[in-house]
Amino acid sequence: MLYPTYEQWLKSQIENQPEIELSNQLPQQISFLDGLSPRESNKKPFTIEKYKNDKRLQKVVEPVFIHSDPERFKILQSFFKDYQQDPKQMFNPLNPHVKKIERFTKQVGRDIHKMRAFVRFKEQIREGIKLYVAYYEPDHFILKKNTEFFVRRFNSMNWLIITPHAWALWNQKQLLYEEERLKKPNLDEDGFEELWKTYYSKIFNPARVKIKAMKNEMPTRFWKNLPEAECIAPLIQSAPTRVSNMVTTQKSHFRKPSFSTLRELNSSIKNCQACNLCQLPTQAVVGEGPKQARLMIVGEAPGDEEEKRGRPFVGPAGKVLRKVLKDLGEDVGNIYLTNAVKHFNYRKSGKLRIHKNPEAQHIMHCHGILQTEIKLQKPQLILGLGRSAAHSLFGFSVSLSNYRGILTKTVDDTPCVISHHPARLLREKDPARREQLTKEFRQDIQLALRTLERTKELVV
Repeated sequence: MLYPTYEQWLKSQIENQPEIELSNQLPQQISFLDGLSPRESNKKPFTIEKYKNDKRLQKVVEPVFIHSDPERFKILQSFFKDYQQDPKQMFNPLNPHVKKIERFTKQVGRDIHKMRAFVRFKEQIREGIKLYVAYYEPDHFILKKNTEFFVRRFNSMNWLIITPHAWALWNQKQLLYEEERLKKPNLDEDGFEELWKTYYSKIFNPARVKIKAMKNEMPTRFWKNLPEAECIAPLIQSAPTRVSNMVTTQKSHFRKPSFSTLRELNSSIKNCQACNLCQLPTQAVVGEGPKQARLMIVGEAPGDEEEKRGRPFVGPAGKVLRKVLKDLGEDVGNIYLTNAVKHFNYRKSGKLRIHKNPEAQHIMHCHGILQTEIKLQKPQLILGLGRSAAHSLFGFSVSLSNYRGILTKTVDDTPCVISHHPARLLREKDPARREQLTKEFRQDIQLALRTLERTKELVV
């Protein structure tokens, strides 16, 4: 036996000469009964029943059973003596035994996780039956603890997992587990190994190579049993060249256009063929407003009405925006209006065109255009409405709740306020929630207008 059950361990704390026999031990392993000393005469004897249903104690000690440290049962013995005298010792961070147990528990948990990540099966034919076999060398005695996971994960496969000290077999009906010292088996090669190496090479991201972090998450001691390990060295070696090629390709596709006037920019937008939205039977909707307006409002993308009329913010959502601006005493004629994406994205439903949110590729393709608009307009502040607008202004996807309602800066350091898109207000069916969103929308616009007023006072 590699380790006892909880009840067996409790018995060992009572009996001076326990009858539990340990077999098939690793050379460095010692009995979990080692280090026990006769009970002192002044200590009150206890029975198993007192601790058998102690779930807290069981939860603490069981992970230590499957740790490979030869001193683990001596540590548990000392811990249990402290626990008998004062159960609160279980939560005492200064108790040296508690600290060791916590370290053991973390190490066992990490080993369990690593096994789930690094077990690699090979298809074998045994007596005419397809069997998937894996050999794995864990740091601790975790195979039995992990069998439930592998049964759930590979329930429809016949599989065998072999470790140096035990094996587990699942035949789709019954799980067999045996503690037996085994050597690494010679497994036949299968076609899946080459397929897996090809897949690994394809998903390897050369732009995010962090060798130290990789070795921390995938320690080199596991590499000898991982087929993809032989791909790692050449992939790392070729990473700088691949990154350079990626940057060159990205610059050629998403470079910031060079235009000296909005007229030139808008002409280019109307003839754009950069993404699949340009292939739809729609017209591009360019920005409008006075030259070098102090406030620029950036929406997500034109809707059905905007596309038909070729103007931004003239549909239902635009009417909401214009009404709030009017209520706050701001003339929309003094504001430059535009969108992060210039083409209408939709799906057909009969004769209707149902609006769809822009995809990341659409935002990326239009990013350079928006940056050029900002460069030519030189606004003192930008009001971004919706997640797609925020994505384009910041250069990465964001959670609106983390950025709305505060004064921040865009990717090119222009002061910026982010808020809900007015279409979000219209879509909300819950009256109370819609009222809250409208209140936040109004407050965000007020913040933008107050910021502009303070900027104007400073300039004057």
